[in-house]
Amino acid sequence: MNFIDKLQIMSEDSGLDFMSLLKLSDGIKINDVELVQTTFGMASDEEIFIDFDKIMFAISQGYIDYDKALFIMYHEVAHHKRIHKLGVKEHMNRITNPDIKIFIDYTLNEEIFADRWASFVFYLNNNREYPRIKTQCLDDKDKSDKYKKKLMGVHPLFIGKTKDDYHRVIKNFIKNVR
Repeated sequence: MNFIDKLQIMSEDSGLDFMSLLKLSDGIKINDVELVQTTFGMASDEEIFIDFDKIMFAISQGYIDYDKALFIMYHEVAHHKRIHKLGVKEHMNRITNPDIKIFIDYTLNEEIFADRWASFVFYLNNNREYPRIKTQCLDDKDKSDKYKKKLMGVHPLFIGKTKDDYHRVIKNFIKNVR
């Protein structure tokens, strides 16, 4: 089953507009992949990676609901679109910057933006709000401090890397392409 079939099933099962992902992605390549650990989705400058099977399993087990699943997908589209709005070169300058403050501030702000954009788009496509409390809430100091600590461990993976290196790091999170 391809990912469009999976979107259709999730739309039918939930009453949400999962097919809106196709309109929003506007030609962005979306890959149905198996991602490592608990990651549901990732975005790069070239494409979006979504672990549809993991999402569907998490829904079936009650770990997440359909709202969260669609929010995650919108969130990844937001990242991809923002990278291109900023410019791939500038994104790479910030994500590979040896100055940890630049890296952390950029990454944190992008996460906050992606959550807000996903919430807004969720409302536009489904005529109901996505609860802010269900986002990462990274504008909360305690949560942003925890996130910043997590980013400190990730920063060395990106320092001084080229665009090709960046893509290799991203691909390390992918076990299998479906």
